[in-house]
Amino acid sequence: HKEKLKKFRVYKNFLFGGLVNCEECGLKMTSCFTNKRDSEKLKRYYYYRCTSTLRQDWQSCPVKQVSAERLENFCIENLERILLDKNYIENLVFRLNHDIEAGHQIGHELTEPCSKFSGETISETLKFFLAGIKKTKGIERNLFAKKFLSNIFYSPETIKLRLILPQSGGEA
Repeated sequence: HKEKLKKFRVYKNFLFGGLVNCEECGLKMTSCFTNKRDSEKLKRYYYYRCTSTLRQDWQSCPVKQVSAERLENFCIENLERILLDKNYIENLVFRLNHDIEAGHQIGHELTEPCSKFSGETISETLKFFLAGIKKTKGIERNLFAKKFLSNIFYSPETIKLRLILPQSGGEA
């Protein structure tokens, strides 16, 4: 039994494991790896792979897979950049608070107490999230990410993150 357990070791804790969805086909992207030999050394490459390529065939989805390291670094770097860009956050808050699907009448400004989102809430949540990602390691890092992200939608052209903002009482 111990020999079989050794074969199924986890080699990497994926930061966004269980959160990434394929924008093209709508299915989840699962964490996987491949081994390649480079001048007698074995190198391991980690990916998020669209599950349609596992269920059907490799040609079933145009996205196929994305490097886990590139996706994770890109998302963290862009969240850090957004945190520093106050104009971006202000525009984001305006769009979130005046979304047509939210049931607001077009042309009517919301008063501050009626607004669902604020720039301070988004900034503080991003700060806390990024600080926690830097402090945690291993599986705790993935679990921490799942407290603040509900989904990540990936396509080669766009990456959309759904952030969970604190509710009343300070819980995420």
